[in-house]
Amino acid sequence: DAKTLAIQTLETGVRPTYLRTLAGTDDAIVLNVGTDDATVIREPSQGARTSTVEVVAGANSIGVAPDGKHAVVWFDSTLSGATSSSGSFQDVSVIKLADGGDDEVPMTVGFRPRAVFFSGDGAQAFVVNEDGVSVLSFADVDRNGSGSARLVLLGADIDRQAADVAVTNDGRFALAREPGKSR
Repeated sequence: DAKTLAIQTLETGVRPTYLRTLAGTDDAIVLNVGTDDATVIREPSQGARTSTVEVVAGANSIGVAPDGKHAVVWFDSTLSGATSSSGSFQDVSVIKLADGGDDEVPMTVGFRPRAVFFSGDGAQAFVVNEDGVSVLSFADVDRNGSGSARLVLLGADIDRQAADVAVTNDGRFALAREPGKSR
């Protein structure tokens, strides 16, 4: 607690290692690398409630939508870290964050996801990977469940492994830059 400097300790899963806060709240999500799950922590100032959801094996990265209603969890092979094993090179977990019950939906994206961007309204996630950008529409994921995300290719004339990719806030454009090139 920033005002009182009180500290509260909570149990999560085995080897809680990666943590992100949920936008506009004091809530958080933590990846437990020893149990391949995530613990969602809510209302820590009021005694804290927790829930646990399964996530993709070896997960070491979390992205949270700006509206705090969804998170995307994945294995980023470019990071060295505390995971005990390698994770999936094409699977991510979409976590629907709802106060009444959190839920995980496994999704397949392009090869080796390395970054996630969100639309400003939190309705979509854009998973940057070596194949291009995979688009996750949360309304479709919530309605249809598990499946494969739509993939948008970056083009054949770009080094997709080295490209620095960003997605605009409205999700209309992905911009790619190759290191050492002026285009």
